[in-house]
Amino acid sequence: MATLTDLAPRVLQKLKVLAADEAPSAADREKALEKLKAAHYSFGVQSLAQWTMNDVPPYAEEPYVAMAAFLAADDFEAEAKEFWPAWAMTELQRAANIPALPTTYAVDF
Repeated sequence: MATLTDLAPRVLQKLKVLAADEAPSAADREKALEKLKAAHYSFGVQSLAQWTMNDVPPYAEEPYVAMAAFLAADDFEAEAKEFWPAWAMTELQRAANIPALPTTYAVDF
């Protein structure tokens, strides 16, 4: 199990703000942690996070990192992939066996 603090450097690495062998500055770590908390709350209100911020299961780590990186991209003037939030939600829905909502709707007239 990981904590959100453990995941903060991975958010910065995903944004290419931090190299794998570098340690983040305190300010950068705090900004990444802020976005990880926002991701946790977002997942929680959708019943996709049934754990605490200090017990993120391994299968949820990358979805948290992707969502937080998407949220933090503007703060770091970094490029985020538009699909990261949808991918993160889908991964957590699959893990929880919750059917994903359709992205398109067919309408007969």
